[in-house]
Amino acid sequence: MMSGSAGTVRTRHRIALAALMLTVAAVFWRHLLSADVLFYRDISYIHFARAVELRTIVRSGAVPLWNPFEHFGEPVAANPNYLLFYPTTWLAWVLPVTYGFKLHYVLHFFALAAGSFQLARRAGLGPLACYAAGALFVFSGPVMSLGNFANFLPAAAWMPFAILATDRLMRRGGVGAAALCGACFAAQIFAGEPLTSIATVLLALGWSLTFHGDRRAGPLARANRVVVGRLLGSLVLAAGFSAVQVLPALWHARHTERAQFSYESTFVWSLHPLRLLEVLIPGLWGNPVTPPPQPWGGLEGRDPFLLSVALGIAPLAFALLAILARATSSSVARGATRFWTLATVAAFVLALGRHTPLSYVFYYALPLFRVVRFPSKFMVAAALGVAQLAAIGVEDLAEAAGGGADRPSRARRWLSLALLALGVLWLVVWILVLAWPAPRTAGCSRRSLPTCPTSWGRPSSWQPW
Repeated sequence: MMSGSAGTVRTRHRIALAALMLTVAAVFWRHLLSADVLFYRDISYIHFARAVELRTIVRSGAVPLWNPFEHFGEPVAANPNYLLFYPTTWLAWVLPVTYGFKLHYVLHFFALAAGSFQLARRAGLGPLACYAAGALFVFSGPVMSLGNFANFLPAAAWMPFAILATDRLMRRGGVGAAALCGACFAAQIFAGEPLTSIATVLLALGWSLTFHGDRRAGPLARANRVVVGRLLGSLVLAAGFSAVQVLPALWHARHTERAQFSYESTFVWSLHPLRLLEVLIPGLWGNPVTPPPQPWGGLEGRDPFLLSVALGIAPLAFALLAILARATSSSVARGATRFWTLATVAAFVLALGRHTPLSYVFYYALPLFRVVRFPSKFMVAAALGVAQLAAIGVEDLAEAAGGGADRPSRARRWLSLALLALGVLWLVVWILVLAWPAPRTAGCSRRSLPTCPTSWGRPSSWQPW
């Protein structure tokens, strides 16, 4: 907990936030100041072309509700992949198209960092810990992998802000707070990524029950009913705000395969359990953008949805410090530790998708999960949780440094044990991977690696279970 007047504390947080924004700008300076363009995956052959087409339609004086350039004509509002009602999409219409299109991606990395920063600040953390929360989240492997997803990236950027808006609604109540919360969820809906919207609602509900509910009085306690009621009210407002996008999309989806995915389509790109080792060791299974064969081809059967799921040893060590040491003096931070621990574990499990029996429960018992795909997306929520826990660990260490003779040694002991355990695990895994037989043939395609009999020294051992 920081000492000093409220004005001094606010000033320090503002300086830390400005430093965080400068850090993000330093990482993305080429995209902000040069003619470099984004190109990987859907960017080059779907989204950039659509941005140019909508720009042409708008500059011709027409309303961009119908695109005559695609498939002999197709509706625009009914296809969320156009992001027609999402504000940063319009940048490509008014700025030079390549730069405006690029800003749609780059600006959301600033939002991701700022959102994680503000979540940590809401937990009562100091400037250094808030800076760590923002930096560790935005530069994590799952988040940096979002740079080639026009929908997923903006949807993920609204995740922390929707949680904060929900928290504000629970604290203050009122129409204004409900409208703000509904607007955050509506902006995420306009991004057109439903699984991330579902994950955000679940996180917002869990956060609200943790800090504003009554877990001791039972699930039907009045405080819990108020939490659920207010959240449902804000979601109704969000549905109303986004109806201009949702209703045409629902009408159009009935005539496409997106009306209901098969089990195989829903759980394609589930995170293979062996990729969890990459959380600790970046690049453990090779570089997925280099030509095959690569070990990841045998893990997921194709190129991975998220190019990296790495979080790193230091963030995980500080997260373990927050969970194990429990040294913080802030009750809000202790509640945040409990919440983010449970949320992170749940996100990791959900990201495994078809590799757990829960996939059948979600698909056959919850019809909502039949219209979403790619469980690997939950790794972004896991990265947010680890970043928040690591920030609490940083705060614990900072508090211990000024909290008496015994507290520094206790916090440092837990941090040393966490680093030692992760370091030993890193060494063991690295040795095992180096000792594993390398691919023998370069002739197998990306899709044929799991069944290619000569690709591996141990045939079929890498097949997904």
